[in-house]
Amino acid sequence: MNVIEVMPLRYMPGNVSLPKGGYAVGIYMSYRNVTPVIAIIAFLNSSASSVANTIINQYRNYSIMYKTFRDSGYMELRTGNLVLQMWYRGKWIVEVATQAGYDEAILEFKSMMSQFKG
Repeated sequence: MNVIEVMPLRYMPGNVSLPKGGYAVGIYMSYRNVTPVIAIIAFLNSSASSVANTIINQYRNYSIMYKTFRDSGYMELRTGNLVLQMWYRGKWIVEVATQAGYDEAILEFKSMMSQFKG
């Protein structure tokens, strides 16, 4: 996985506002120098569940598979040539998207994220 660009974000995808004091970064990467991977990592000052549920509600129109829980959850969207996964726990939200058929890119990103504690 090669990181190409990192940028601060003021909003989550879908123009979902971050609560005051929250911040997010967008990371544009390439997997095996071919497949584009976009990740968004947000850290909030309060529980991430309300922001995550707002994002999930926006995607419900795409007939997705999703699971939500009070303090943590997971969502997956597969449409056309896009795979999007979002998971949240505590004060963190992570979204990662890539091309359909490259699920191993998402697994590699998750493996990278597991190296960070907190």
